[in-house]
Amino acid sequence: LPAPASLPRPPADARPLEVKIEAQSRVHLPADEAAAARLPVDEEAMLAPEGRARIDEIVAEDLLLELPLSPRHEDESQCAVDAPAAPAQDGDSDGDVRRPFAALAEMMAGQPSKAPRNRS
Repeated sequence: LPAPASLPRPPADARPLEVKIEAQSRVHLPADEAAAARLPVDEEAMLAPEGRARIDEIVAEDLLLELPLSPRHEDESQCAVDAPAAPAQDGDSDGDVRRPFAALAEMMAGQPSKAPRNRS
């Protein structure tokens, strides 16, 4: 089943990135697990109870498996090493860094939060 596709996917730097995928798969649709067990181990099987399978699910699964784990721009100069920082959250506009896990540890110990706020 040839499936050329182009999926927009933001890389780590949150800039748009187009990932071109050209997947070709051979999928067996056995009716039950016993039939699937008889297939060669290198063949992909997707159970098709009552002889029915949804082609959109098969294609979607294959496309997801073809996506790179860590997508990058072909031209590395497009990847921002100095990507803009995330916008300040409520109460963070003064540049303070919150330590939520320190506050959580104190809360679990039954003490009021006195988590230090460090300037970055």
